Amino acid sequence: MNKLKKLLNRSLEGDLTPREHERLNEALRRDPGLREEKTRTLEIRRSLARSRASGFEAGFSGRVMTRIREKEESGQSPDVLYEAFMFVFRRVALVGAAALLVMLTYNLSIGDNFSEEEALFASDSTCRELQELPLFWEGGRDDG
Repeated sequence: MNKLKKLLNRSLEGDLTPREHERLNEALRRDPGLREEKTRTLEIRRSLARSRASGFEAGFSGRVMTRIREKEESGQSPDVLYEAFMFVFRRVALVGAAALLVMLTYNLSIGDNFSEEEALFASDSTCRELQELPLFWEGGRDDG
């Protein structure tokens, strides 16, 4: 059946030899499913032929470039949007860096045995202390 469908598709393009054409006609007489497949395929092809071809109309690029120039002249160019995003990013980055500095200073000031190395690099002893927190115990811990 798969060979017959390929033959059917080739027939729609007109690429069949007389012998293949005869074979296809015989198969179409015998197989109602293949006839239905041909009908569906022809309907799809007609529908596609009637539909408007997708693409850009003539002069599309010229219209786009004209709109870009108009936006630039009115002060609404992409550079204005970029500058607005950069303004917001700089403020957020500055506030984030300040918050990080405040938290680091706070942690260094309240820790009894909290060295600068532990604060900046999370040494092995810090990792062990974190692992001993009850948060990481599975099913509770019985020390007694």
